[in-house]
Amino acid sequence: MLKKLSSAILLAILMLGFAAVLPGTRVAADSLPVFGVWPEQNIFYTDTTSVGDTFTVKLNMTGFTNVWGIEFKLSWDPNLLNVTEYSITPPPTWTDIFTAKDELDRDNGVYWYSVVALAGTPFDGNHTLAEFTFQILQAPPVKGSVSCALDIYDDIFGDTAGDPIDHETRDGWYEFIYVIKPPTLLVYPPEYTASAVGEEFDVEIYVKDMVAEWELYTANLHLS
Repeated sequence: MLKKLSSAILLAILMLGFAAVLPGTRVAADSLPVFGVWPEQNIFYTDTTSVGDTFTVKLNMTGFTNVWGIEFKLSWDPNLLNVTEYSITPPPTWTDIFTAKDELDRDNGVYWYSVVALAGTPFDGNHTLAEFTFQILQAPPVKGSVSCALDIYDDIFGDTAGDPIDHETRDGWYEFIYVIKPPTLLVYPPEYTASAVGEEFDVEIYVKDMVAEWELYTANLHLS
């Protein structure tokens, strides 16, 4: 096994092997391991979410075997989102690693990670490789939305021979949707106790929180 070689020789072999690796396929196949964003759908609405709020996604490895090196890039729209914090957790069976890239470019909305194991055992199984916390920067337009992909690309997984591990890649999605707050109808007084049969009394109906986006021209009300 390559881990028996010296670290310098091992690193050279792995880096040469990685240069020939192609990124993961996006064609769904049940038999392939999966590297993807979870949750895939990150959809928020203005009635429950505001600019400045945050959400967190994970980058999960599922069903991998014999992993000895990893590289990926993650991108997003920096006009819509900002990474406030992130964490990387290399596979737990690796006891020593060489990190070639751990680079966050907030201005362009790109994160780049590249690592190879130097000691330990190849990783098999499922693992959360990374977590990213995004802050929402921009409100959607009235009656509209803003959105972007949480795009994984140039993702490479190598085995102990430096050969590529074929896998499926699943991107994430972010969307912030404008919701028009519904108005509230109020009856005043809310209660009335009559003192005699046939007594007449008046009530008033108020419309609260009516916003211009409803474009209200007429209304029909039924009181029972």
